[in-house]
Amino acid sequence: MSTIDERLRAASGYLDLGMITDAADELDLIDPSERVHLEVIRMRAVIYFNTGHWALLKIFSSMLVLAEPQTAENWLWLAFANRRCDSISEAAATLTRALALHPSDPLIHYNLAAYAALSGDLALCRKRLSSAIRLDPELRKTAIDDDDLLPLWTADILTPHSS
Repeated sequence: MSTIDERLRAASGYLDLGMITDAADELDLIDPSERVHLEVIRMRAVIYFNTGHWALLKIFSSMLVLAEPQTAENWLWLAFANRRCDSISEAAATLTRALALHPSDPLIHYNLAAYAALSGDLALCRKRLSSAIRLDPELRKTAIDDDDLLPLWTADILTPHSS
């Protein structure tokens, strides 16, 4: 096994234990010429997501989207970073592009629902949330406590519904 594999395995173990700084330290021990491997970039993205380093996550997730657009998680990371570094509309645009490649990914639909709610497009929010829950019924529980969806819940409470 190569040193890079050993370092990645150690970093992964540290992440599993919640020891994010130790995971990052392991990656720093990888030879700079090997830090361009996708697994190293992916591990950095995980670290930056977990630590809220959005600008760095944006850089690393952009690389992952270019290298592996077929991986939905890469798009989700980029959208999270775009939301915090740029805007809700930029995050939504990212996931709209991702939706074309991943029409069955419930988390893409779910996050598009949240972005629609925050942007005031409650009809789109309902549509996306319905799709997300259809694809993954467990997301119903998540949605109930999601502050991003508060505009939807507030509107539904305040808007009379016909029977």
